[in-house]
Amino acid sequence: MNKEIKIENLEGKMGLSVVHTLEPDPIPLNIKVIMIGEEWMYEILYAYDPDFKKLFNIKVPFDTEIELNKENAQYFAKFVKNIIKENDLKDFTKKAVEELIKYSCRLNGKNDRLSAKFGLLKNIILEANYISDRYSDTIPYVDQNAVKEAISKHENMFSLYRDKIMDSIKEGQLILETKGKKIGQINGLTVMEIDSYSFGVPVKITAKVYSAKQAGLLDIQRDADLSGKIHRKSTYIIENYFYSKYHLDEHMVFSASISFEQVYSMLEGDSASLAEILILISSISNVPIKQNIAVTGSIDQNGNIQPVGGIIEKVEGFYNVCKIQGLTGEQG
Repeated sequence: MNKEIKIENLEGKMGLSVVHTLEPDPIPLNIKVIMIGEEWMYEILYAYDPDFKKLFNIKVPFDTEIELNKENAQYFAKFVKNIIKENDLKDFTKKAVEELIKYSCRLNGKNDRLSAKFGLLKNIILEANYISDRYSDTIPYVDQNAVKEAISKHENMFSLYRDKIMDSIKEGQLILETKGKKIGQINGLTVMEIDSYSFGVPVKITAKVYSAKQAGLLDIQRDADLSGKIHRKSTYIIENYFYSKYHLDEHMVFSASISFEQVYSMLEGDSASLAEILILISSISNVPIKQNIAVTGSIDQNGNIQPVGGIIEKVEGFYNVCKIQGLTGEQG
């Protein structure tokens, strides 16, 4: 604020010492200060620190994704080259850089958008170089196989929880069915996130319908306080969808319960709402649902399916379960 640096005796300023020392003249200073941090930190400082409002009144948000086009692909290749130069690494082949671009898109969950998680990408580049050296220090470049192995090793560092879940499915402790047909039962798809690693886990969702004087949808997760606000919102949307779709009134009512079986942690999101509607219709109509098909998708009050996230992890999660229980060629 004063556009100068002043060297001061800290003990004197705090009243801890009465000894006076020489005070050099202030040094003129003309700089710009740029702070980089999380959005929530900016909001807190802006709300509670009056000086912060004066000094940092310009906020520039950084996007977490970059459009994948020819120009940005060249910038991405230059980013890889800079990491190579800074760390004295081997050069990467074109296929190796392509593999990094594919992984970057995977991190972002979109085929046409690169991820801006450059720190994570740098770690993969360093690990791929190490793997290439371990195989042969005479080969002067890093190929795509080294990049693939580096990505696999990075994921394995965080995959203990995923592996434990898959072991539970293999041993029959976590019950899932990928063959046959069942009334009021479906395989939903969920995504779990541990640190910087996310993975898909299928979950069995069941519904029971019964006649009652008072209509309503009992969501067991919601009523047991095991669901977040978005999931609770989705259950109300499902109720309203049924009332409007089938013109239900006081003379035509039904009650139903929905449960995410063997799920004991907090549930959040609305991507299971389509699966929940399907099992309710199955229970009402007594029409069985194929267990070899897993379902994801959120739905609005008019019955329109909406976009959902985590598709890559969800597909892989169901595939891994089908692989454990035996691939039939009809699962999807």
